[in-house]
Parts: sequence; C-alpha cells; structure tokens
Amino acid sequence: MSRDTSAVMVFPGQGSQFIGMCDSLEHELEIIKTRFETGSKILDVDLWKLIREGPQEKLNETQFTQPAMLASDVAFFDIWQKFGGKRPKYMAGHSLGEYAALVCADILDYEKAMSLVIKRARLMQKAVPQGSGSMAAVLGLDAKILEKICLEASTETKLIVSCANFNTDEQIVISGNSEAVGLACSKSLEAGAKRAVPLEVSVPSHCNLMKKASELFGNEIEEGLFDCGDITVIQNVDANSCDGDQEIREALIKQFYSPVRWVETIQTLIDNGCTRIYECGPGKVLAGLAKRINRSLEVVSLNSFEAIKQRCQ
Repeated sequence: MSRDTSAVMVFPGQGSQFIGMCDSLEHELEIIKTRFETGSKILDVDLWKLIREGPQEKLNETQFTQPAMLASDVAFFDIWQKFGGKRPKYMAGHSLGEYAALVCADILDYEKAMSLVIKRARLMQKAVPQGSGSMAAVLGLDAKILEKICLEASTETKLIVSCANFNTDEQIVISGNSEAVGLACSKSLEAGAKRAVPLEVSVPSHCNLMKKASELFGNEIEEGLFDCGDITVIQNVDANSCDGDQEIREALIKQFYSPVRWVETIQTLIDNGCTRIYECGPGKVLAGLAKRINRSLEVVSLNSFEAIKQRCQ
C-alpha cells in the first residue's frame, strides 16, 4: 500500500457512539463482521445488533461503548484499506481510540486489543459507584484558570475533580466526583466560561478516581503484546510516540488517570510535518476539534462508506 507522508489518521473514542454508526458499511459486512464477532464472543452480547438497534442507553454503558467503538474504528479502516487508501505516516486516537490506532498501525493484534479494551471498560465501570462520578465540558475558559478552579473545588469538597481532556484551547473536559464537578462548573461560569455542559457518560475517566483501576489493568497487560509497526503512534499521556513494548504498556496504564492531551498531540503531529488529518470512524468529533486547534489543517472525515470511497478515487 502506498504512503501519505503528510497525513495522520486519528480514531475517535468514547462519546462518538450512536445507533446506526456503521449502517453505511452493511454491504461490506463480509469484510468487517469478524471485528464485531470478536467482541461479541467475549462479551456474550451481539455488538453488531446493539449498534444497529440499540437501545442507546445500553450502548452508552462503558462496558459496551468501548468494544463497540474499537470494532467500529477498525472496521472503517478495513474499508479504507480495501479501496486502496494510503497508509499515513502517523496515527493517534482520542483516549479509547488509541487502541484502534495501535491495531491499525500493526503494533497490537486486534483480538488482543479487544480483550484488553473489554477488561479496561469493566474495570472503569466498577471503579466508581454508578452516579457518584461525572464529567463536564467547560467552554471558553483558559486551561490554567480551570486547573486552579478544579483545585479549589477539590479542596472545598475534599473530593476529586481535575481536567481530563484538553480537546482545544476553548474546550476542556473535567472529571471526578459528581459534587466536585458540579462545584467546578459553577465556579467556571462565575469566572467567565461560556458554558459548562454535563456529559452523558457512565464513568469519570482520566482522573485519580481511576488510579486503582489502572493498577488492576496493569496486571492484565502481558509483556510482549506490542510489536514494531510501520506507522508511528502518538500517545495521549504525553503527546509523544512510545517506542517498545514496555513504554506502550506504561502509557496505556497511565491513560486511565491522566488527561488526554489532544491539543499537544495535534501540535506534535504538525511539528512533524503533518498537514492532513483523516478521522477514521463514526462521527466527526475529532475533525471538528482539529479545525479549531489549527485552521490551516486539511481535515477529512472518513465516517461513511461513501466518504471513504470518494476519497480513494
């Protein structure tokens, strides 16, 4: 397969799921069905039926969202490869999407990735009692101000809240105990934030409430799972590439409780000569974020069969 040395392919994670997200791929089911069957066998849940028929509430549960998104992201990449899409120089994934990036870069075996993702999701789901943790998107507030507000809210409530996703300079997600997140949202609005929007998630990801789950996950990742692929993957925890099995393992463990440094990730890619971003998977969340981070980027959403085929012509 030919290479596109100025391109990066990014994969969406939790939050991009919706009923019907792979409907456009149905007539290519022979190619992609094993992606969903792998997860379905481990979960004992028909993932293909779930993403087609719902209910949405079940799809939004972390234990189902994460394997469904992994299967979907990789399925879109399968179609991209079938029609001769060029392999990019770099890949990255937003949180969970990083597993799809590792698979598509030939660094991690898909079946092993699915097993890891299902373990990851279950540990995250069990880490915090239902309803006691939450996340919210804060719009229009400087990161340093928001970090200070989170510290104040944590101190006042004696609970946890911190910045979880640095999506753009104007959009930052916070995560933690529900009471502390609520207080941080109120303080953010008082400090001049345009909006503070609660997110419909079942777990508070990327904060210290996930520390214990990360330790348990560390026991699940075997040594020697990660190979040397032909594409460089930029990872979330520090916006750098990880070389070698041990470094990748450590980054994925830290990802549980560390913020997603998406702005820095995109900047790292730009610094390395990337001018074109393909979002591979359902929706177009990452495409929108990329344009807000740097308007000079060419951004393409590969979120349907038609979009992929048109780009490959």
